[in-house]
Amino acid sequence: MRILLCALLLVLQCWVAHVHAESATDRAAWREDIDDFAKELPKRHKNLFLNLSRESFENDMALLKSDLPNLSKTSVVFRLQQILAKVGDLHTSVIRKSDLVFPIAIEQFGNDFYVTAVALPELRDLLGAKLVSIDSVKLADIRQATNSLISAENKFARKAFAPRVIMDAQALHFLGVTKSLDAANFEFEAKGRLLSLEVRAELAIPKAAWLYAFQTLPLSMSRPTEIYWYQELPEAKAIYINYSRCEERKDLPFLQFVSEVSKRIDQQQLKRVVIDLRANPGGQEAIIRPLIQALKDRKLSVDVLIGRRTFSSAFGNALSLKTELKGTLVGEPTGQKPNAFGEVRTLTLKSLELKVQYSTQWWSRIRGEDPDALYPDIAIEMTNEQFQNGEDAVLEAALRR
Repeated sequence: MRILLCALLLVLQCWVAHVHAESATDRAAWREDIDDFAKELPKRHKNLFLNLSRESFENDMALLKSDLPNLSKTSVVFRLQQILAKVGDLHTSVIRKSDLVFPIAIEQFGNDFYVTAVALPELRDLLGAKLVSIDSVKLADIRQATNSLISAENKFARKAFAPRVIMDAQALHFLGVTKSLDAANFEFEAKGRLLSLEVRAELAIPKAAWLYAFQTLPLSMSRPTEIYWYQELPEAKAIYINYSRCEERKDLPFLQFVSEVSKRIDQQQLKRVVIDLRANPGGQEAIIRPLIQALKDRKLSVDVLIGRRTFSSAFGNALSLKTELKGTLVGEPTGQKPNAFGEVRTLTLKSLELKVQYSTQWWSRIRGEDPDALYPDIAIEMTNEQFQNGEDAVLEAALRR
């Protein structure tokens, strides 16, 4: 029996030694990745130190390496993202998917966050409720903490990205907001009373599982699988074009799409076109050129819907539509600055299994000034009540013009 016990202890000791050796080996490989990150990013980025001092960057990298023995791989990734967020470049960040999320979607309306969708039927009563705290941490403190992980050029981009970070269980735990990685206590305000409940984080929530707060599906969300599509609005003598990514559809080339749109405009003698760029994160800016030319030939009234999620090439499209077609911008300021970095490339950190994207060009869109966003001609911000009712106040404002 004693011999058996000694044998078991020896096996256990060997296993523990193996785990520690493997961990040390992993960390040595991570350190190499961190060194590559620190060496390569300043060389590859167009101007990494425009908003961030070299001294601050080097101090952050040195601190990360000194903390490395006590960090998990996930923590290393988040620390790298915090460093990149200080660069102040929308396009410079780690490429990371949230593996563990709370089954709640929120959106900022005004200064508050409201539940816009839930992925579990038992959470249905939360739809439309205002988020108050998570694990007793107030929303103002959560918002400040999440900003450290957001690569942004203005406050409007932070409004766009904050909901995603707040529902990321791994991010909240890393930031010290939640006590546990698996669950948190959420407090909401609904119908004049406070509601507190424990919500467990979930893996891989299918899109079909989500239940939304709106009573009627708004037009802008009616065809989520198509990156560009149109619908005639006969009463307004208008055609609505939803353009949600600056990419080509495999089933419908953009030139063919423009031909179809042009034919409908001519056949129905439409007087106005509304182009919705509010949910467009960018892509290839030149794709929209045939549409701009077709509209220029027809001298239509053009309205362009923009917002906090109008980024990158979509921002460039909005500016072109305004300047070349005298388009009226309606909605919220863009999450992209006019003068900003772009032309993204990636750096791969093999041991951390991580891709880092960074900018290689600087674009000066507006000479002689440096505004923090492209601002709308008609400013409209949706309310929680309008969202729940399925109203689209931005589109309605454009059509009333």
